Amino acid sequence: MPAKGQHLYVRPIVDADRTAIAEFLAREAPECDPPAEGVIGKLVGDLVAVAGTSRRDDEVILEVVVVANSLRRKRIGRALIEALATYAASPAPRWLVARKEEGTVAFLRRLGFHDRGDSVVRRIEPGSDKVGP
Repeated sequence: MPAKGQHLYVRPIVDADRTAIAEFLAREAPECDPPAEGVIGKLVGDLVAVAGTSRRDDEVILEVVVVANSLRRKRIGRALIEALATYAASPAPRWLVARKEEGTVAFLRRLGFHDRGDSVVRRIEPGSDKVGP
């Protein structure tokens, strides 16, 4: 977890976040383009994580998850995915989908994703906090 007493604040991306997201990604993951939608995570007001998404039919596609290098393995990515599943349930998508990538597939499987072709997916229950396979 983050340092004692610090609370991770996760919320949807808004237009005012664009510059901060671009600067964060340039520093932490220069190969990633800033996402148009998704969620961000902040600690003590500083941007420390971004999960970018897009939508297709009844799916929310997880395009990128980036956590500040110094804060990895502190459950921040897990918190982003959980918050994303909650926010994504409106207006009624049924699946959270991610590409199978060597560096992230094991992490996503630990969060309840399962294989579907060349992707991993996790069911979203609209209208509730229930998320699962």
